[in-house]
Amino acid sequence: LLAAGNTLSITRLDTTVSGSRVYDQSVTAAGGDLSTVTALIAGDLVSVAGTGSVANKNVEANKVVTNGSLALASTDAGNYNLLAAGNTLSITRLGITGSITAADKVYDSTTAATIVNRTLVGALPGDTVNYSGGSALFSNKDVANNILVTGSGLALSGADAGNYSVITSATTTADITPAPLSITANSATRVYGNANPAFSATYSGLQGGENPTALAGALVLATPAIPASNVGNYAIIPSGQSSSNYTISYVDGNLGITPGSLIVVADAKSKLFGTIDPAFTFSVAGLANNPALGTADTAGSVLSGTLVRVPGESALGGPYAITQGSLATGSNYILAYTGNSLIITGAAAEPVPGFNAGQVIFTGATNSEFYYRPGNFWHISLNPNNADPVFDVMRGTSDLRLRLDQCDSIGGGGFCQTWSFPQQFGNPGEK
Repeated sequence: LLAAGNTLSITRLDTTVSGSRVYDQSVTAAGGDLSTVTALIAGDLVSVAGTGSVANKNVEANKVVTNGSLALASTDAGNYNLLAAGNTLSITRLGITGSITAADKVYDSTTAATIVNRTLVGALPGDTVNYSGGSALFSNKDVANNILVTGSGLALSGADAGNYSVITSATTTADITPAPLSITANSATRVYGNANPAFSATYSGLQGGENPTALAGALVLATPAIPASNVGNYAIIPSGQSSSNYTISYVDGNLGITPGSLIVVADAKSKLFGTIDPAFTFSVAGLANNPALGTADTAGSVLSGTLVRVPGESALGGPYAITQGSLATGSNYILAYTGNSLIITGAAAEPVPGFNAGQVIFTGATNSEFYYRPGNFWHISLNPNNADPVFDVMRGTSDLRLRLDQCDSIGGGGFCQTWSFPQQFGNPGEK
């Protein structure tokens, strides 16, 4: 073997390249993005220059590269051969920023928030990509300004959404304002002179199942009416409660005071024939007179006018009805009247027109009574059954025994006879 002239051919080492870049809408596979050279021997310096291409712009791993002008470069490039097949480029998602705005809301006792705008920053012009979906919550439920709102579950949508990445949550701030709440006093009624009833109120506008205990303070329901207040309408005025979560409006109710029932019952009266009428009196029930409630009505303070009776002065014409007359009360009562009667009794002489001159008739006695009268009179009384116009008639005598012996069936008299009234006799002996 000669020491010279021996030869060795060293051929290029076949290699492929690969790399990655972030989505940029292009199909370019630039040499600078293909930084990995396969089978590269340690210590060798080989890089890639030129430009190849991929089939489309979309994000995908290990997309096939068409070499185009791609070539190996650097110090040791001549020792390697870039194959036409097997070169790849991975395109990764472009990170963009999403943001939201949330609507202010009226207090509803929940932390639910509404996203009104979703915005993306960093998407490339011409691409169709949107920020969508998701939900949002306030950091607390109570009324305040600039409350933190956090949106979650946000995502990208649109034809080019797969080429981008975004954080699925975003924050913003919004306000919660007070909800309107009305507290209305419920109307009520009572009778004049009584204590006021227990008042109540209706709440309209409490949110999310809340009840009045969500409010500060105690409800006060006041009225100027007292038990002695006159019949009429009086305000029931609510007050006393507050809340930062509600704007409270109070609505008055109405207390209607209605008249009491005043019962007047006339007393039965009698008088002797020929005397003046007695005072017509009566009993009263239903007066508002309760010191514990501050009421002190009396018959004299609430009634005016007088009772009257049906006209007539004959014992034979009675009894005479006692009527209400001008007796009346004010607007605080409704008067219910029960009448009675006046009876005129015959304890005095009653001249009766049509009888013989000088003759005196006494009326009003009943058959069960004994009467001693001087002579020369007629005593007339209705039959006991009071059912017909026939009268018992007796002639007087001064002899008590004779009255009892001869006419004791009707309680006295010199003679007894039943006549139709009026009747007179021409013979003086028959009087």
